[in-house]
Amino acid sequence: MSLRLLREKVGENELEELLRLLKFLGVSTTESRVYLFLLTYGPMTVREISEKMNAAQSKIYTAVESLEKRNWVYKGTGRPAKIHPTHVEEVWRYIKDRLNRMMDNIETKVIPALQSLESGKANYYKVMIVVEPQIENIAKRIMFEDSKEVKVAIGDKRLITPGLMEALIYAARWKTLKLIIPPDLEEDGKTLENLGALIRYKKVFGGGIIGEEILLIINMGEELTGLWSDHAFFKALADMYFDRIWNE
Repeated sequence: MSLRLLREKVGENELEELLRLLKFLGVSTTESRVYLFLLTYGPMTVREISEKMNAAQSKIYTAVESLEKRNWVYKGTGRPAKIHPTHVEEVWRYIKDRLNRMMDNIETKVIPALQSLESGKANYYKVMIVVEPQIENIAKRIMFEDSKEVKVAIGDKRLITPGLMEALIYAARWKTLKLIIPPDLEEDGKTLENLGALIRYKKVFGGGIIGEEILLIINMGEELTGLWSDHAFFKALADMYFDRIWNE
């Protein structure tokens, strides 16, 4: 039993359009399939979903965990527990809330940044390519600067230097620090979590630091390369991309 039955129930074009919309909202294709499957065929255990969808049980378990956090599904009391779909009305409220927040984000961050590019309104700004010896210094400066929140994504272990850890500890203590790091850096993550940092354990490509300025970091093989800017437009784009990864 796979997507074929869902297509028969919902309609192929309608299903593909729905999956695209949900993916735009940060819901993965597997999560969407699991929810639609349960909605269509009723409560099942993780093992039953895995068998009927012909998908790895670990993949289904991860999708169910994510759906639980969104309150799209809930577990029954039996053993093994059956996964129940939340009523469509409640899920629709979640979708509307996400859409409203995305629109607010665009209105408050992206539109002003775009307006600043209009003829006669452009402000002076800087964009700079940063090579590896400079990356740590600029990353530390962004985290030590006077801002209420710092967002950090680390995809390469080389970024976890003693100097950067010092800056992360400072940010965790005195700011709102949102940090995305790979699962194999959990020990460092726990140290920061105990100081108040908000952590997501995920693998990301490259990395970045977002404060009043932004530093995007790209893994170029043997060396790390950064792109730094103080322009509101680039900061708004980085904010939206970070938030999407954070909420996935």
